[in-house]
Amino acid sequence: MPKKIVTLPKINTQKRSDLVYKILYEEIVRGKYPAGYKLDLNDIEQQLGISRTPLKLALHRLELEGLVEIKAQYGTFVTTPTPEQIIEAFGVRIMIETFIIDDVIKKMTDSDFLGLSRIIDHLNSLEESGIEDEVYIRLMEMDRDFHRSLVSLAGNKTILKIYDNADVYPYITRVLFHVKERDLKVAKKEHAVIIEELRKRDGEGVRQAIILHCKRSEKSTLNALKYYREN
Repeated sequence: MPKKIVTLPKINTQKRSDLVYKILYEEIVRGKYPAGYKLDLNDIEQQLGISRTPLKLALHRLELEGLVEIKAQYGTFVTTPTPEQIIEAFGVRIMIETFIIDDVIKKMTDSDFLGLSRIIDHLNSLEESGIEDEVYIRLMEMDRDFHRSLVSLAGNKTILKIYDNADVYPYITRVLFHVKERDLKVAKKEHAVIIEELRKRDGEGVRQAIILHCKRSEKSTLNALKYYREN
């Protein structure tokens, strides 16, 4: 029997760079590469089995998004968020989440509400299991999922993309520098209020709950960053 020849499609440089971008993005936002860490480009190439060109394209995208800094003659470093970036990011989050809430309430089905409630239920059960590193990262992911899912219910992809970009710095800071456990307990109560106001379909009630939650979260995130810088 003749050997079967399988012709596989060639993966172009752009597709490789997209894949590398996604991998590095996830590693950075999950805290695998800490703030200020110098990326070993040779090691990344070897581990991913890629050449320098797709890696450079991926790093350029990450630099444009503010996740890495490329310093000539020195190397590529994971960005350490600044207080100004945190404050600006939370400002954008508040503007978006409060702006879209009327559309969310109009479009939200019982199934959508149940989905949001389940995220919070899962988040609460994780918190009760203890705040180990992996659990903590998962908590931050689920907190992010809840707010992102809420924004996505408005059905505006452009706004969702802006929201995703704005939330990067607060998310990275919370993952890398761990907010205090008592702040997580307060967040649990704040999420419960947001869910209750959504259940009542009270737009103004949801807005006020979101503002209170985001302002408190901004403060705890800034405190976590301050503690990191001073220790």
